[in-house]
Amino acid sequence: MLLLVVFRSALVPLKAALGFLLSVLTALGSVVAVFQWGHGAGLLGVEETGPVMNLMPIFLAIGFGLAVAVLFDAFVVRVAFVPTVLALLGDRARWLPGWLNRLLPNVGVEGEALTQRAAAVPAPAETAPPARV
Repeated sequence: MLLLVVFRSALVPLKAALGFLLSVLTALGSVVAVFQWGHGAGLLGVEETGPVMNLMPIFLAIGFGLAVAVLFDAFVVRVAFVPTVLALLGDRARWLPGWLNRLLPNVGVEGEALTQRAAAVPAPAETAPPARV
């Protein structure tokens, strides 16, 4: 909802959700591939592979999954996926239905509205100090 309000686009939050989903699925898939199926388990020093259970505290698997998720998100999602999707969408990336545009509040993220409001308010008049007699 926040991305929808800030970017005033229906497709940018959808792209962000898809990028997040890709990162999570890649992390979970890599954990299963290494710790359950044994692909590359020798490189990490994993001697015994088996079913990955979500209640099992396997710190190596958690660390490996987080590392894969961060690397995939940084180098694939943010460097390749996001720019490609935005380039393919072009001006349609900023699409928002009119009825939704009327419902959403106008939020200034960078504070531009505050500077415009401050410029519109007249500055207080300078008054000379009272003369001493």
